[in-house]
Amino acid sequence: MKFTISLILFLVSVSSFGQDSCFVHISIPVACMREKGAHASQLVSQAILGTPMLVVDSTGGEWWNLKGPDGYEGYVNNSSFVPLSDKRFCEWKESPRLIVRSVEEAVIHSDTCAGDAFSRVTSLVNGSVVEEICRTDEGYVLISLPDGRKGYGKSSDFVSLDSIGVLDQDRIIEVCYSLSGTPYLWGGCSTKSMDCSGLVRIAYNACGFLLPRDARDQYGVGIRVADELNRGDLLFFSSIPDGGITHVALYDNDGRYIHCSGIVKTSMMADDDPDYSKRFYRGASRISDTTTGLVSLISHPWYF
Repeated sequence: MKFTISLILFLVSVSSFGQDSCFVHISIPVACMREKGAHASQLVSQAILGTPMLVVDSTGGEWWNLKGPDGYEGYVNNSSFVPLSDKRFCEWKESPRLIVRSVEEAVIHSDTCAGDAFSRVTSLVNGSVVEEICRTDEGYVLISLPDGRKGYGKSSDFVSLDSIGVLDQDRIIEVCYSLSGTPYLWGGCSTKSMDCSGLVRIAYNACGFLLPRDARDQYGVGIRVADELNRGDLLFFSSIPDGGITHVALYDNDGRYIHCSGIVKTSMMADDDPDYSKRFYRGASRISDTTTGLVSLISHPWYF
């Protein structure tokens, strides 16, 4: 509830921004958000290409304190983003935009014929948002990146941004399984590497929804489940009995769940499973598309 109230107040305060607004656009595939303005500072989260970020403080030189669409805050190096004027921000929100649906990275090339290392422009992770310019008869789409670079990607890797927003638990679990074997990274929140709550965030973002960043805050979202678990329910754990929430997973079926612990993998809710037995199960929650605290991208004032 605390997260919900804070996010609502935050969205209300920024939705009325006018000429004094100050936003930037993440322009690299994955930008690191750190606790302080230094490369050696702890990684607290990540933001992916096409994410609009509110400038909280830009007085630290190359490190800017930025706040994401979910209200989460951290320091980002200025090599990771480009400025967004009010005019450009409005143009972007009104433009035809695509979001990367593919869990595998979408590779962008300068033309549709070469497809080799010398024509490579960048790669995009799941959830990246770009502007659509046109489509070709060969199954490619010409896109524009936040920093103005252009390139072609496979049309099948993208869907229209305004077409997402249906909470599909099967899709959420499918995304998680598609990431099996991906390494754990504290603060990671992209398909390149992630922590436990980052995996949950990625899976929900693939359906067009934002969840709180950390497991302890995700614990406050949804309806508590005391009886039979359903596919897609969030499972929560602590490292000591009655301690704070330190781990989150997604339930599949028949006692099996998928989570990021060392790597993305499946475990069983059984005492003989080492991943399960080393933690203390603290219950589950169920999320629907009407759950308070779940934010849809298509209703977010920073996107539409």
